[in-house]
Amino acid sequence: MAKPRLAWDLFVAVLTPVVVVALAFLGYRQLGIDAYETAKAEWLARGEPSHISDLALPPLLPDQSYFCQNPLLQAQLRFRSLAGGAPGQALYEDEGQQRILGNMDFPELLLQSFGRINPPTRTDFAAIATTYSLPEPSIAPVAKISRLLSANDAIFRSLIESARLPAGHFGMIWDVTDLADAPTPHYFVWTKLTKLCTLRARVALAQRESRSAFEELTVPFRLTETLEADPVILASMIRLTMQMMTIPPIWEGLESRSWASTELLALEQELAKWKPIEDQIRCYRGDCALGLNLPDRRITEEEWAIRESMTGPIPRWPFQIPGVAYFNAANYFRASYRACYLPLLSHDWKSVSRERLYIDGIPEYDLHSILHRKELPIFLLVTERCVTLAIHVILARTAIALERYHLDRGSYPSDLAALVPDYLSTLPTDLMDGAPLRYIPIENGRFKVYSIGWDFRDQKGKIKDQRTGRLADQVWTYDLAGGDEPQPGLAP
Repeated sequence: MAKPRLAWDLFVAVLTPVVVVALAFLGYRQLGIDAYETAKAEWLARGEPSHISDLALPPLLPDQSYFCQNPLLQAQLRFRSLAGGAPGQALYEDEGQQRILGNMDFPELLLQSFGRINPPTRTDFAAIATTYSLPEPSIAPVAKISRLLSANDAIFRSLIESARLPAGHFGMIWDVTDLADAPTPHYFVWTKLTKLCTLRARVALAQRESRSAFEELTVPFRLTETLEADPVILASMIRLTMQMMTIPPIWEGLESRSWASTELLALEQELAKWKPIEDQIRCYRGDCALGLNLPDRRITEEEWAIRESMTGPIPRWPFQIPGVAYFNAANYFRASYRACYLPLLSHDWKSVSRERLYIDGIPEYDLHSILHRKELPIFLLVTERCVTLAIHVILARTAIALERYHLDRGSYPSDLAALVPDYLSTLPTDLMDGAPLRYIPIENGRFKVYSIGWDFRDQKGKIKDQRTGRLADQVWTYDLAGGDEPQPGLAP
C-alpha cells in the first residue's frame, strides 16, 4: 500500500499546482474578458459604430462626374496586397499607367529640401539654389525649378482640369479586421502630389502668375476632400499633412499681395470646407471600431510591424498570456475616449496636455497598459496637430478677409469686428480659450493675427517664448522684423 499511496501523493503534488495555475489563467482571462466586454458595451451604448464599415460612404452616383474618377488617380487604386510583403507594399495589376504618378520624373532631393524649409519665405528659392549650386540672382533658381517641374505639365494639366469637378470619394472597401489590410498604399502618392502641386504654386507666385498658382492648389484641395471619406486615423494623419502643405503658398500670395480679389474669395471658400476637428472625430471612431475585435484574433506580423513603425518596439510576449489582450483593449478604449475623443467633442485642449503627462507616468511593463502607453501618444500628437491645423485655417480665413477688406478700402481695419458681416459671417474665435482671435495692426501697414499657443498664455503675438525658446503664440504675420521668424500657418 505504501508505494501506491506514495505515487498518488506525488501525482497530487504535481497536478495541484498545474490545476491552480490553469484555474488562475482561466480566471484571469475571464476577468480580462469581463473588463473588455464592459468597455465595449460602454462604447456601443453611446451609439458608436460596431464595425469600421458602418462609417463608409455610399457609392457615387453613376450619372455624375467627379475629380476622383480621373484615370491617373483611379489607376493608383488598382492594387492588391502582397502576400507576406512588407507593410504598405502593394502589387499593381499592371506596370503601365498605374505607376505614372508614383514614379514621376522629378528630382527627389529638390522635393525633400523644399519640404524641410519651414516656414516658407521668398528666400526659399535661394536655399534651393544653394542645394543645387544654381547661379544667383534669385530669379535663376525660380526659372530652373520651373524648367524641372515642366516635365510633368501634362499630368498636372489633366489633374487641374478634373479638379473643376466635385471631389467625390474613392469608394474603398473597409471590410477589414486588422490595420495591415486597410487599403491605403495610394496615400503616399497623394502626399507626393500635394508636395509637387504646392511647389508648382509657389513657383507660379514667384513669377507673379497668381491664376496658375490658384489652379495648382485646386488639386490638393480636391485630394484632401476625397480622403474625408476614409474613416481611419492614418487617413487623418495624411490629410493633416496635405493640408499643412497647402497653407504656405496661400501665405506667400498674401504676403506678396499677389492674389486677385476673385482668387481670395475662392481660397476662402475652399478653406471653409476644411473641418479638421469633425474629420478627426470620425476617423477616431473608425479606428476604435477597427480595434473592437482586437482581442478576438491573433495580431498579424504585418500589423505588429505597422504598429511598431509608429510607436517603436512593443513587447509581444505578454500578449501570449490569456487575458492580457483583453485588459489592454479595455484600458485602451477608456484611455482613448478620455484623452482624445472627449477633448475633441468639448474643446478641452488642456486635458490633452495633462494626459501626455499621465501616460509618461505609466510603468514600462504595466501589462494592462502596453497598447495605450505606446499608441495613445500618437493619438495625442495627431489631436494636437488637428487642433493646430483648425486654428491655422481660422487664421488663414481671417487673413484672407483682411486682405479683401484692404483691397476694397485701401487699409486694414482697426479691429476684426469690422470684417463682419461683409467679409466674415461671424467674429473668428480662438479655439484655445474661446475668446476672439487676437489682432494687432502694426506700423508697417500690415498686422498680426494670432491664437494663444499650447502654453495657454497670451504672449502678445510672440512666436517664440524668449525664456524657453519654444513656440509660444500661433501667429499669422508678414512682419519679418524683430528677430521672430514668420509662422504662416505651420507648426513643427
